Amino acid sequence: MKKKKNNQLRTCSVCRRKDNINQFTRFVIEQNNLVIDKNRDKKGRGMNICKEGDCISKINFNLVKKALKTELKQIKIRQD
Repeated sequence: MKKKKNNQLRTCSVCRRKDNINQFTRFVIEQNNLVIDKNRDKKGRGMNICKEGDCISKINFNLVKKALKTELKQIKIRQD
């Protein structure tokens, strides 16, 4: 039996809070830019950040490198 996607738990990469997948914004690296994955359909490693609170404002270079396990030289947040 398949699990429903809306019951999956995720962890915020900033505050480490666990909650339903719908409570987070997903970010992925695409062409050396940090991109918001609104539909959760982009390929590659992603990181989840709380939609509520100030977690998005606390995103920094070291956090992205650790969460996405990648070697970036700089962060550019892009919204598609």
